[in-house]
Amino acid sequence: MHHAVSAGRLVLRDGAPVPDPRPKLEALQVLLRVAERRSKLLGLDAPTRGRVEVITESSVDAAIRQLEAELAERGAAA
Repeated sequence: MHHAVSAGRLVLRDGAPVPDPRPKLEALQVLLRVAERRSKLLGLDAPTRGRVEVITESSVDAAIRQLEAELAERGAAA
């Protein structure tokens, strides 16, 4: 375990050395950088492809006309 040092002297609290979290935090930062680099290398951060379908007013009108025609056929058959 690492202990905090200030001005070249060990930092004490109630007579006990104060732990220094900096080395663990720096190690975590290194691990994160390695993980980010690995993700880039493997292409895990590549954008996903999406499909966008545009529905225009004319296509909606055509679908409505088709449905109306089908309803008319069913009404004539009944």
